[in-house]
Amino acid sequence: HECSALDETGVCTIVEDTMCFRGVHDNIVPEEERLATLKFAEELLKDGSDHFDVYLASKLEQKLPGVVQKLRTLLADVYSLPQEEVEPFAFRILSAGPMDGYGVDRKEPHLQQRNYERWVRRNRQINERAKPSIPWPFRGEPVRDQCLLLSDMEADPNFSIYTSVFLTTGAGMDFRGGTTLYVDDDDSTLGSHRRHKIQRGLVIDGSEGRVVVSTGGLENKRCRLPLREGLRTELQVWWDSASSSD
Repeated sequence: HECSALDETGVCTIVEDTMCFRGVHDNIVPEEERLATLKFAEELLKDGSDHFDVYLASKLEQKLPGVVQKLRTLLADVYSLPQEEVEPFAFRILSAGPMDGYGVDRKEPHLQQRNYERWVRRNRQINERAKPSIPWPFRGEPVRDQCLLLSDMEADPNFSIYTSVFLTTGAGMDFRGGTTLYVDDDDSTLGSHRRHKIQRGLVIDGSEGRVVVSTGGLENKRCRLPLREGLRTELQVWWDSASSSD
């Protein structure tokens, strides 16, 4: 797959083959639509949902048609995916905080507080029992915020294309840590001599309004690196595309 245009950071902005791509784009979704997305997240939580639940995309199209259309246009203009051949399949508005709760406002409206605080307490209890001062065999194994590499189509075969709109900013502003890691599918990374070390990939920090796009196959395995502070919130939309599944 060849790239015909790179931006100043070396990220591909126009690809010749739509079967496999990855890109980062700023200034796609304006502030008023980002605020509307956060408001929608609050409504979902009030209805009894959790901050990591996944929904069918029809609800998103009804509530935020402008955001969906901007993402659809981006896929068509940059990645040459005809708008009639790509449809949003599922979405979630995901909020994530550090496993110790550091820097998270307990009144944060985009977080299911009860479940998050239960998770933080559980982590603390497990790690208390895993201190080096506790002798074996009474010492347990610590729990960590791990990077679990997975392609989108491994989670669901309909997740042909992934788009993410950051609603908060990293680099210590709204959150610290929690960058997105993509690992390239090649011999240097996934071969028998990898020794569990990542040789090549891409790390993306969050920036409010930043859009990340990638195909859902093994060429784009990704994870979120550990969060250290604050709340990271993003709109994730998965698309079913006839051209990427052929």
